Amino acid sequence: MVVILEMGYVPLGFHGYARQPDKRTVEGDVVALLLERNIILDADISNIRSASRTDRGVGAIQNFITFPSELSLGQIALRLSDSPNGIIFKNLGKVNNDFNPRYAISREYVFFLPDKMVGDLGLFKNALSLFQGEHDFRSFSKKDPSKTNKNPSRKQIIYDIGFHRYRLDLDLRAMDNTGIELNSSSHFSFSKEIFELNICGNYFLYQQIRRMVGSAIGVSRGEIKTQDIVDSLNDPNNRKFKPMGPEGLFLKRVLYKKELISDIIEIDDKLDGSFRPDLQSYLNKLLLIRSYNELS
Repeated sequence: MVVILEMGYVPLGFHGYARQPDKRTVEGDVVALLLERNIILDADISNIRSASRTDRGVGAIQNFITFPSELSLGQIALRLSDSPNGIIFKNLGKVNNDFNPRYAISREYVFFLPDKMVGDLGLFKNALSLFQGEHDFRSFSKKDPSKTNKNPSRKQIIYDIGFHRYRLDLDLRAMDNTGIELNSSSHFSFSKEIFELNICGNYFLYQQIRRMVGSAIGVSRGEIKTQDIVDSLNDPNNRKFKPMGPEGLFLKRVLYKKELISDIIEIDDKLDGSFRPDLQSYLNKLLLIRSYNELS
């Protein structure tokens, strides 16, 4: 039986998602736990697949991993009732042996940005709108386009880009492990405007979202021209844009055809409930660090 496991994670403390020797990663922690609890027999990488191997600093509200197991789903759910620090398991189910979690109907990412990063809001919106629809996004990937095999039958499409802004109330006294060195008398509380930017597409290239958003911010600040984005979308070798940092970027949703996953069992509801405070705490720390650096 091939099992699919739904999970989420905040990126603090991990050196990315994919397994690496002598470094803590999300996949490494999950595979180690599956072995420790005798859910899988070995850690053969060919038998363990993931929907997305997020970069270091990128979290996930929803991601999936598949693996073979001889246990029933009920037995697996009991053995996964508690999860590693920083990772939360939600649901598991069964898929066919040839199921590949990399091939989803769509993926949606969310990028949390302090509003101060964005200059002119109208220019920012206009720049983002250029990415919607079907395009050749290879100029917005870290990989060299000449070394990337583009499959002409697999069209890359961004279905929707939307965002809203809201206010977070921040209090430095309530936070710890922020990495900020302060004396004991230092304290400040304030509110911070934040953008929640959602980008949905059928698939994304390496660093694509970070380069897209970075270029749109550059347009909003007058650092680059809108035409620069148009030129890069028309020419995969016109690679002008560096990636933003990964902080605040999360894989939000991975969508499959419902009929591909069966016998779904809920492990717990933390992704819908207590995971939100974990996410909020992470964002508070991120914004506090950035804001303190601005005030210093």
